[in-house]
Amino acid sequence: MLQKIFALLVLISAISTTCAEVAAPNSSTNYVIDGSDTPLPLVTVKLAPRVRISPNPNPTVIIPLSSVEAFKTRNSVVGNESFFANNPYIIGMNTDHLIASDGDKIFVRDVRDPNIDTYDIVYEGQPYIDPSTRKVLGYEVIYVAEAKVLQLGQTSVMLVQNAQKKVEAGYFLFPQLNRNEGDLLPHAPTTQIDASIIEIIDNQATKTGTYETVVLSAGREEGVDKGTVLSIYQSSGAIADPVTQKQVPAPDLLIGKLVVMRSFKHVSFALVTSSTQEINLLDRVGN
Repeated sequence: MLQKIFALLVLISAISTTCAEVAAPNSSTNYVIDGSDTPLPLVTVKLAPRVRISPNPNPTVIIPLSSVEAFKTRNSVVGNESFFANNPYIIGMNTDHLIASDGDKIFVRDVRDPNIDTYDIVYEGQPYIDPSTRKVLGYEVIYVAEAKVLQLGQTSVMLVQNAQKKVEAGYFLFPQLNRNEGDLLPHAPTTQIDASIIEIIDNQATKTGTYETVVLSAGREEGVDKGTVLSIYQSSGAIADPVTQKQVPAPDLLIGKLVVMRSFKHVSFALVTSSTQEINLLDRVGN
């Protein structure tokens, strides 16, 4: 802004030097000769720098990650089922119990990286299936607890921490990922999105509502990334036209909004931020 003001002052100064200024007798009014014989009064404009505040039609809204941490899921998605077989796994506990919880020690095989001191304990969930193509989009990785390395060896000893579910033998250990994901920057999708709600996370119900986390059948490959804001639509079926006596498809109803919290290759986890009625599995999600 100051550069523009300075440029304007230079321009006015340059224009002023090309004009012949004369002073009329017994008068303090300046005149400019514009090429004719008639003197014109010179208008003096005083300029001073000032701050202009203009409204931003598209303000950037940043949501601190801490404010939505309670709604985040620590579940994950992998693209290949064999991924589980390449990770350490629990063979038992140091007690007679069949399950472990916070403060218990567990025995783990196939720990290969001495530089990792904390793991996520997980187990394999169901495959995510595209409802239209029946294609496998990925495999669910369900978070159970954390495990801190106490002793490394052919069979390692770890301590269970921050358990959300019971820990059992046969569960796998993944290196902790996505712990510093940054703040959430909501934005519109950059391409046309046509997806469905294929699961409600940590909930066996087929219906959900506001502030629930859902799984979408679209991910990074489809143009859905973290912060993408999408609309939720519900099918209204068909209506009988009283004039033609034919069935006419009714338009899908806009029933809510959601924002993507985590995005994988072909799957996304999203938080429902608003809804006007119950949201069902297989409701459509798009622009």
